[in-house]
Amino acid sequence: MEKEKSFDSSLSVCTKDYKYSKGGESMGEISSKRDFKVLLAQSTITEKFPYLLDHKDFDPATNSKVWTSPLGYSVYVTAQDGLEESMIRGDSLICVANELTGVPSNVYRCPLDPFMSYTEGQLNVISSTIDSLLKWSNVTVYCAMGMERSPLAVMYWMCNRLLWDDYWEDYRLGSVDFKVVGSSIFNELKYTDNAYELLRNERPIVVDRRSYLEESKGV
Repeated sequence: MEKEKSFDSSLSVCTKDYKYSKGGESMGEISSKRDFKVLLAQSTITEKFPYLLDHKDFDPATNSKVWTSPLGYSVYVTAQDGLEESMIRGDSLICVANELTGVPSNVYRCPLDPFMSYTEGQLNVISSTIDSLLKWSNVTVYCAMGMERSPLAVMYWMCNRLLWDDYWEDYRLGSVDFKVVGSSIFNELKYTDNAYELLRNERPIVVDRRSYLEESKGV
C-alpha cells in the first residue's frame, strides 16, 4: 500500500501547509526571498542544513544557469517568482510543483510527488520533457523555492540522460568531472554527488533530496 502523499516536513517549503498550496495569491504577492529568510529563522532547518546560513542573502528567484548544451541552449533552475526573467528570455518552462496555483498556460506541468511508488517514473517524464525542449530553446525548471524538487529533477536528468552523450567524455564543468559510462548511472553515488555539486556551484541553496525516491526504490 502506498504511503499517503506528503512532502518532507523537514523543510517547510515542501509541507502541505505551505502558503503556495493554499492558492489565491497573485505572482506579485509571492516572495521566495522573504520565505527563504523565514526558513533560516527555524533552528530545525539550519541545524540540518547549516550551509544555507552562508547564503542567507541569496534570492531564490534568481535564474541559476546550471548547464549549456553544445547548441547554445541552457538549463535553468528557479523559484516560482523567478519566471519573469525566464519568460523574457523566451525559455520553455517546466513546473514540477503540482500544488502551485496561477501557473501560466504556456508552462509544461510535470508534477514531482516525493515518496511515491511512481516518483522515479515522474522524474523520467521530466527528463524526457527537458530533452525534447532543449533541442530548440532554453529550459527553466522550477518549483516553489527552487531548492528541492526542481534541483532533484535536473540532477536526475543530468545523471540519466546527459551523461550518455559522447560530448560529455572528459568534459569539465566547474570543479566536476563527468565521464561517459554508457548506461544509466543514477544509482552510482559518485555521479549523483557530482551532479549535486555542480548544481550547488551555481545555486548554493540546493538541498539534496535523493531521499524522495525511497518509495520508488522499495526502501
